[in-house]
Amino acid sequence: MAEKWFAFIYQYGVGGLLFFSSVGFAVKTRALDPASRLDRRLLTILLAGYFGFLALHGIWIASIH
Repeated sequence: MAEKWFAFIYQYGVGGLLFFSSVGFAVKTRALDPASRLDRRLLTILLAGYFGFLALHGIWIASIH
């Protein structure tokens, strides 16, 4: 059981670090501008997707055991 949670933590920990670093870099270089309505919407969709998949994957792993 623990190995499934270790894989989950690794996937969303390392993947999350890369994801949030990339988003931060995009904001820093103004590829994503939080002042822009369209870019805020895109940023919201990206974050909702990350946390949505994290939650669904966590629920799925928890329901298996």
